[in-house]
Amino acid sequence: MTPDQKRLQKEYMVKLKAEIHNGPRAENNTEQQYKIRIIERGERLFYQCHDKALICEFDPYSTTVFLSSIRKWDDGKKMNPEERELFLERLKLHFLRFHDHAEIHFG
Repeated sequence: MTPDQKRLQKEYMVKLKAEIHNGPRAENNTEQQYKIRIIERGERLFYQCHDKALICEFDPYSTTVFLSSIRKWDDGKKMNPEERELFLERLKLHFLRFHDHAEIHFG
């Protein structure tokens, strides 16, 4: 990733963190302090937990989350196994609440 791409991604992440949306493509859980949002044309997913966030690859047609794209938070730290498990559980709950199914595939 070039320095310009990194700068643009960081700016995009700041914008996503500041926005509040609720609905089928977005969830803003103020009680547990996290956000899930399907972004762009549906092929990426934004997740924020407290002040950390990440963007991972997602296929909305098969509800597949590409695990290899879940690596680091926006602060550069690796996501630990507990954080990853919590993210996947919240994602399943999101799809159950907003899309009437909890079937998520991992690729």
